[in-house]
Amino acid sequence: MRRRYRVLLWSALALALLPLLLAAGLYLFANTDAGRRSIERATASLTHGNVSLSGLSGHFPDQLALARLELRDPQGLWLAIDDLRLQWTPSALLAYRADVSLLSAAHVDMPRAPAYPNDHKPSRSHHWPQVRVARLEVTRADLGAPLTGSPVAFELRGSGVWMSLQQASLQFEARRLDAVPSVYRAAAQFDPQQLRAQLDLQEDAGGPLAHLAQVPTIGALSIHLSLEGPRQAVRTALSLKAGAATAEASGTLDASSGASDLNLKLDADAMSPRPGISWKSIHLQGRWQGALTAPQTSATLEATGVAVSVAVAAGAGGSGGFEDPLPPRAPWRFELLGIWSIANCRLLIVDC
Repeated sequence: MRRRYRVLLWSALALALLPLLLAAGLYLFANTDAGRRSIERATASLTHGNVSLSGLSGHFPDQLALARLELRDPQGLWLAIDDLRLQWTPSALLAYRADVSLLSAAHVDMPRAPAYPNDHKPSRSHHWPQVRVARLEVTRADLGAPLTGSPVAFELRGSGVWMSLQQASLQFEARRLDAVPSVYRAAAQFDPQQLRAQLDLQEDAGGPLAHLAQVPTIGALSIHLSLEGPRQAVRTALSLKAGAATAEASGTLDASSGASDLNLKLDADAMSPRPGISWKSIHLQGRWQGALTAPQTSATLEATGVAVSVAVAAGAGGSGGFEDPLPPRAPWRFELLGIWSIANCRLLIVDC
């Protein structure tokens, strides 16, 4: 009987120690050249070549370095990162935290957006761990023309602590390294009671923001947004300058419900922000109150020389109510001259 108990005891002890022995073996193996090359081959095999690692080095698992990381989709390579470094505390995962002291890369090249097949699976809710990144650094990030309208290069810096959707502290800055001087800064700190955020974006004509907004000829662009105060009454101040247009908004915002009480102002001299849209002058002053779904608005708009050209796709004769068919993509042009007063979402033509 005693021998049987000893066998059971040693068996239980071996089973308890087996995970530790495996972890120790993995630790030792991953810190050898043979182990690192095995990890690279296993990653490529398990991902069917969609994830490629090369030049893995450093101390596993807390101080990792990678010469190159490549991500592929069915269309080919869409992301390449050179000289990637990660310094973190793996033991923090036991407390469901990701504690990163340094995440850096010498070069990030993203020529296009990923194009993975849509599996149409319903999304599931996730409970993300707490994340702390002390330093995020990218010496050069190149974005391709399909993403920003024309190729651009940035230097990126950031840091942050993410506790939950209700509590976080984030800082981020990007500077362009090519011919168009631009600076993009964002900082946010919020908890269940308070919210504070600052956004400063400034770029010369032809920048990526103008391309993303599909107004590439609008000129130099600057946006400054400030949010501060309790979540139910966040003091809000927005100023925007785009070419010859300036806009301002000030008031309060309820971050919980989305309701707001904002005074709005827009002034724009002669502009043509995109092909087919132009004006000689626009002056708008108004107020927005209430939720986005049911706002109460009042505004006065003065506009001269507004011209909008659109292409209308016409069908065969008779199918669209026309006796004679219109040519495909027939151009239509509307010109509006006058002063309008808008109150409670109704448009009243005062003079035209």
